[in-house]
Amino acid sequence: MSSLFYILHLIFIQSVFSLNIVQTDNNILHFIEDDYMEKFEINKLKSKTPALPIAVGDKTTIQTSYKSIIDNIIISNDGLVTYENFSFNIDSLQGEPKICNYIIFQTQRRCETILKFNTIIFMVFIDLKIMDSRTLYTRIETFSYIYFPFSTAKNINVSEKTVWIHQKEYTFDENIVAVYDVVKYKGTNYMNRIYSNSGIQLYTPKYNIEKISYLKYWAILILPIFLIYWYRPKNIKLSTLDYETSNYKIYKGVYNSEKAIIKKFKRRDTSYYKEISILNKIDHPSIKKILYSENSYFKPTMVFEYSERVSSLSKNDLYQFVQVILYLVEQKIFYKNFSPINFRRKNGRFILFNIYSDDDTLGWYLEDDKYASTLQSVGIILHYFMTGYHPYDIEEEISKKPKFFYIKNQEDIKFNEISNTLQINENNLKKYDKADLKEIENNMKIRKYKLRTVMSLEHDLIYHTIKNSTTIIKLSKHPYFWSHEKIFNFLANYSDIVEGSSSQTRKLERNKSRIFEMPWNNFLENVLLEELEIFRTYNYNNAKDLIRVIRNKGRHYNQIPEAVKDFYQSFPVGFVDYWTGVFPRLLIVCYNCGESLKDNELIKDYY
Repeated sequence: MSSLFYILHLIFIQSVFSLNIVQTDNNILHFIEDDYMEKFEINKLKSKTPALPIAVGDKTTIQTSYKSIIDNIIISNDGLVTYENFSFNIDSLQGEPKICNYIIFQTQRRCETILKFNTIIFMVFIDLKIMDSRTLYTRIETFSYIYFPFSTAKNINVSEKTVWIHQKEYTFDENIVAVYDVVKYKGTNYMNRIYSNSGIQLYTPKYNIEKISYLKYWAILILPIFLIYWYRPKNIKLSTLDYETSNYKIYKGVYNSEKAIIKKFKRRDTSYYKEISILNKIDHPSIKKILYSENSYFKPTMVFEYSERVSSLSKNDLYQFVQVILYLVEQKIFYKNFSPINFRRKNGRFILFNIYSDDDTLGWYLEDDKYASTLQSVGIILHYFMTGYHPYDIEEEISKKPKFFYIKNQEDIKFNEISNTLQINENNLKKYDKADLKEIENNMKIRKYKLRTVMSLEHDLIYHTIKNSTTIIKLSKHPYFWSHEKIFNFLANYSDIVEGSSSQTRKLERNKSRIFEMPWNNFLENVLLEELEIFRTYNYNNAKDLIRVIRNKGRHYNQIPEAVKDFYQSFPVGFVDYWTGVFPRLLIVCYNCGESLKDNELIKDYY
């Protein structure tokens, strides 16, 4: 990615002590002598064989993420290296390599002398080697310079395009960059610089100087406009402090007469620029939009669309939360700020706040844990808003109103949910102070947790995220988030598969005790049993026949008696609520059994 410094083509000097004057025109050097002018192009120097060898990691495949990190490190034309929060020039690496986050930077300097047409030019090469210490993937960039013996002993009068030599005036089309004479020594011609407008020994060709000079006039015109823009009234008013961290404060306020959330940094640091960069390149409805940013020298400020902090999350909110985390993972943006104070809502939609800042991680994201991952923190948040408790809070809680109850009917025990929609009150969310979160973080380090989920779908969802035994993609497709229609279609399609697969039937029947512990007809209402036995006989000890009943009655819902329709109340909502309420583990058992057939056309969209 780096570019080589432009270097001078080898030249032929015709006479001893002749005079050369250097100009530039769009990167082409003009050498004008007393009696004639010759034109030479500047060529990039390409080193055929790097001086530093490229390492390979024992024939192992280089991980894409590490390769991408190395390849995307920014190296400017003048040798400035920028990587994350680090910035340094290649000159600083001479004899002193740097190590930044497992990335090793080192340079090697070498010189070559080129002799051609009785002219000597000294070449200086600097090889920059960037290596990932974990994979040994290596990137090498070569910089080159031309070095001329330099002297200012001779008195030369130069003014932009004009030079006075031996009381004679020369005027050219372009500004003069340098003047050389040629010194012959032992039969070899050496170029001796006798004037340079920069006064430096390492010569780098400039772009058209006359064109560049026009920039100062543009700057004079633009500067007042810029100053007016910079010092214009910002129309930002702070109202109340929402919360504060060690690095910034969040305010409720007003921007251009509209309510807004204002983030003021306590000091100038890289997190401000990182967050601006990330927010400018991503587009997702659940990520707060930035309205205005002010890069103040002492306290940078960001203004966001107004949104309210959440005190509860519905099942749909939690699904939006998982979807936005999945989006960030796909964009290779690793979100860490899983504290509930960063969760907001605008116009009924879940909003994620503080995309880059990481001051809110205590107790919600474990940075130094080998098991730490975005997925585990997602599981913590899901558990917290489902149950009101942090899963790593292992203290015995005060008994709270249960989310379920049991009905005893004809000496049979039946399970019923109070509501199929999750909605936890603010009063049911346990508040944790800093001391609590420190204790919780200690429990996270030793993997000591307590799951308080009651429903089987919730437990399956949380357990695998806390244990890091799933992926964010699988999590986003978990049946906990499915609609009533999707639940019915899955059970019906899975029933079709079971009908034609003896191996899948055996797998389902091996797990039927998780669905029912007695013949499943004992759990049904009489109005359903009477209608059920009219058309065919079912084996009430088989899980296969249970999902067959659900499939047949759902697909032929319009043909069932009105009394049965009145019992269900609606389809698919009332219908699905009844069957999943009576057999709460049915869906997750079928889902887990069917995973081995996830490539089957009938159910591949569910995994």
